[in-house]
Amino acid sequence: MTKTLKNTLLALGLGLPLICGSAYGEEVPSYILESIRIKTEDPQQMNYRLYVKDRCPIDTVEARRIVRGIIADGGIEPVQETLADDGIYLLMAIDCIPDEGEMLVYRIGTMFGWVQQDQGVPPAPALIGWPFGSFGSGDSEALLEVFEESVEKAVNAYRSANEGA
Repeated sequence: MTKTLKNTLLALGLGLPLICGSAYGEEVPSYILESIRIKTEDPQQMNYRLYVKDRCPIDTVEARRIVRGIIADGGIEPVQETLADDGIYLLMAIDCIPDEGEMLVYRIGTMFGWVQQDQGVPPAPALIGWPFGSFGSGDSEALLEVFEESVEKAVNAYRSANEGA
């Protein structure tokens, strides 16, 4: 199996769930925007969580700087690593599979979620199934560029969902 074919198969395997969830194209469906709006406690703040797997050749501090910058550029205060009771948060996870040489296969999961708080039931996470993430292969610069685009899409959806609020 050639290296290119191997990278392509790995990228497809990592990204299949994202493709299935992105059948709507680039436009965020109105019911997703409504879910975001309903769960938003303060449209001027955005809670977020960021996970970067150790095997990814990027700096978590740099990824966090990107997230905070994009949220702030959207006129929203970023609130790091907070899972508010039943409030919405932006969840971002970056995973990589290093390949021989400089190429790596990556998956960026970016979606909204919240912790459901029902009386008498342990807290349970809920995720909005329309992902803003992506997958691909390349070097760490390419990964960070795609990550930045995924965060921008999510922040734009958050702003759209809360327009006029």
